[in-house]
Amino acid sequence: MRRAPEKAGAAAATGQPAYDLGLALGIAVTGSVAVAVYRAGIPADAPPQARDTLGAALAAAERLPNGTELITVAREGFTSGLQVAATVNAGFALVIAALVMTLLRHIPPISTAAPEEDRAPRGDDHLPDQEPALNR
Repeated sequence: MRRAPEKAGAAAATGQPAYDLGLALGIAVTGSVAVAVYRAGIPADAPPQARDTLGAALAAAERLPNGTELITVAREGFTSGLQVAATVNAGFALVIAALVMTLLRHIPPISTAAPEEDRAPRGDDHLPDQEPALNR
């Protein structure tokens, strides 16, 4: 019967906080990039609330005489922000993949075969101090 490696609990205890931290940082960086690109696309003469969110820009555009221009600019800025954020994330993923491949290339792959000492005994092979298994 196979058993878990001795340090399996430590690996799991380290992996979950690392995942949570990476997730939070990824959301923060992605959101910051998207908002920066969005705000850069909003004209200086637009109402101040238009810089906050796309929804606020659309609401502000309804009160303007030529609000369709602000709607178009806000939607394009929002889309551009998401596209730039996605490109930045893809770049991060490629850098991390290259880093992992470089740093871990000397580690051999894990074999799918069980080591001899972890292999469960079958009916015809038994330990010397045990009686063979009875077939019923």
